[in-house]
Parts: sequence; structure tokens; C-alpha cells
Amino acid sequence: MSNINKTVVALSVAGLVALMAAPAAMAEKGDWIIRGGATMVDPKSNNLRLGDVTTEEEVVVATDATVNVDDATSFGFNVTYMVTDNFGIELLAAYPFNHDIDLCLTPVGDPRACVPFGETDHLPPTLSAQWRFMPDSPFQPYVGLGINWTMFSSEKLTSDAVDLLESLGITDPDIKLDDSVGIAAQIGIDWFFTDRWLINGDIRYIQIQSDLDVCGDGVCEKIGEVKIDPMVYSIMIGYKF
Repeated sequence: MSNINKTVVALSVAGLVALMAAPAAMAEKGDWIIRGGATMVDPKSNNLRLGDVTTEEEVVVATDATVNVDDATSFGFNVTYMVTDNFGIELLAAYPFNHDIDLCLTPVGDPRACVPFGETDHLPPTLSAQWRFMPDSPFQPYVGLGINWTMFSSEKLTSDAVDLLESLGITDPDIKLDDSVGIAAQIGIDWFFTDRWLINGDIRYIQIQSDLDVCGDGVCEKIGEVKIDPMVYSIMIGYKF
């Protein structure tokens, strides 16, 4: 082999080694990162305790009634702006989540049961400050703390719930959930598998507590505070620019 060919081979090997040793990507000051993927909202159990259910004549027909909000999965997306190599600001959004709402109770003389009570949609915009521990690594774990604003919409009762409330003397019944503002905390990791593309895993706790109103003939009365306080799990793919 000629000296020139040996030199070319040596330089090629040295360049390949250098590329393999270099970080796959870094999230640096001034970068934007966008992500999108599957997000599941998993509320805690027993979101509202109602106690005993009675008729207009104060006859107890069921005990230990609770309202439970079921989990929901939707398309989530977020965008992060890197203020420094370590510090970023993230805005979380999503396509509306649709949650079923169950009423669980123990009828007098019968075993405990849960029945569909209603449903609602919600949007969870969340603004968080993030800190990255390893900005020079393709594996970038981070923590975040921020504020969430949950907006509820499209609340409606099931036909069985309408019959139940009408039997309790409520005419033309409906439900309403107020919007919620609360803290949000997260842990997550970005794995840059190219200079630009990444896979993201994220776990959040979001404080969501909403007043539940039961309405009849256009008049609404608060029956309690629904403490949803979910864990939120996301798997996303992202891009840095």
C-alpha cells in the first residue's frame, strides 16, 4: 500500500472514531425542541365523596357514593425553548382528552356497584421551567416545575344518570365542571438518536381540582370538589431546530 493510501486510510479511521466519540446531539442555548405522541391522563381514585344518597323524603337509598373520573389517552404535543444549555421553558398542549365519569355507591340491601354517570372533555395547557442535568449527552434527563390550566367542556350526563337525578326531584338535570389552575411537576428524558431527532419519555403530576355543579331548570348547585390530580405519562418523538 502506498504512503498516500495509508495516510487516507488513517485519516478516515481517525475521523470515524472522532464521530463515534462525539455526542450525538446537544440541546443548546437558543434551540427549539418540538415533540408529539401518545399521552395518557390517569386520575387518582375516589375523586369526589358524596356520602349517602337520599330521596326528597330523606330516605337513604344508597351509602358511600363517590364520583370517579376514568383515565383517557390522546395526542399530546409540546415545545421547549432553551434559554441556556441547562435551562428551558416548555409549553404542553394536547388534543382534547375525553373522560368517562362513574358514580359508585352501595345501594341499601345490595352490593357496591359503579355505573356510568357522565363524560367530559378537557384541555391541559401547562407552562413549565425545566432543568437539564447532562446538556452535552445524547441522553438528557430533566426535571420541571410549572403551572397548569385545565379547561373542561362538553360535559353531559348518561341517560341512567338523568333518570336517577330526576327520581331525586331534579328537573332537566345537567352537570358542569369549573376550570382548574394548579401546579405541575415532571421528570423526563430526551434521547437524541441523530443530530436533530429524539425520543422522549415523560411523567408528570398535575394538580387538577374542579367544582362539580349539578344543574336543573337552569339553576346550578355545587355538590363538591372533584380532585382529579392525575399522573400523566407521555411517549413522544421530537425534533430540534
